[in-house]
Amino acid sequence: MKNLLEYNHWNNNSIKWNQGGWLLIKGKPNKEGKSHIFAAQVRNVSQLARYKTSGKEGIPVNMANLYPDFYGIVTDSSGEIKAMKLISDTAYIDKWIGLKNLSVGLNKNKTLNWRETIAETSLSKVLKSNEGLLKNSDEFIIPQK
Repeated sequence: MKNLLEYNHWNNNSIKWNQGGWLLIKGKPNKEGKSHIFAAQVRNVSQLARYKTSGKEGIPVNMANLYPDFYGIVTDSSGEIKAMKLISDTAYIDKWIGLKNLSVGLNKNKTLNWRETIAETSLSKVLKSNEGLLKNSDEFIIPQK
């Protein structure tokens, strides 16, 4: 239990974001280690200060609280990357995206290029600017619609 951290909530003004900005979220990896990509809009961003059980300050984590609508990233018949609205069911979100609630930590492992996408309110612009990353990576599954 000495490794447990306590969280205190406080606002973070150092991150440039917009309400309704987009995040590209890696889903749970399959047996081969590949993940589907999902998109969701940001409701607000906060920073959680973390403290070790010894009382020493830990590394704070930036959290994005999301709107309940999620989109799966797919390609159309011409190969263009598109978004497809998904069922916003908590069991589905947990199973495929790996989120237990409507918040996600902002980090390079779960939220792709979040520093660039979190301020953009146009999903088509986010997909266009990240098309190369999404199409050319062996770690992502981009199904054809």
